[in-house]
Order: sequence, then C-alpha cells, then structure tokens
Amino acid sequence: PNEAFWLATAGGGQALDLPVGLFREGLRFDAMMIDINAPHSNIARADKDGPPDIFQKILCNAGRPNIATVWVEGRCVHQLA
Repeated sequence: PNEAFWLATAGGGQALDLPVGLFREGLRFDAMMIDINAPHSNIARADKDGPPDIFQKILCNAGRPNIATVWVEGRCVHQLA
C-alpha cells in the first residue's frame, strides 16, 4: 500500500517530471480528508488496527461516504456539514 500510494502521488510526479504529490512551499495543495467513521462507511476498523492497517483500508475501501473535505489548489471545494 505504501509503494502504491507513493507511485500514485510523488513517484508518479517524479516519473513525469511534475511537481506533484509533495508537501512543499510553492506547490499546489490538492487533498481529501477521509472520515473512516462516516455513516455508510465501507471501512471496518478493528481495535488492533494500527496506522498502516487503517491506511491500507482507506486505500482499498474508502468511498464517497468517507470523503469529508476536498481541497483543490489550496481551496476547499467540498465539505460535509
């Protein structure tokens, strides 16, 4: 999961020579905040789950109900009430 995420963000940007997928001053900020406890969530969290487990579950199972906030170019374009 970590490598797949890297390839989809900073690694993909590096391969295409694009300044994306990094948290750096001067770069655009595009991000989503995921709520794993949202109603109708497809993410089942177990007590023993640590951050790597939760990260993998978000990558594999997060859906529309989990998207709490979206930023595009540093501007909030979606936020659940």
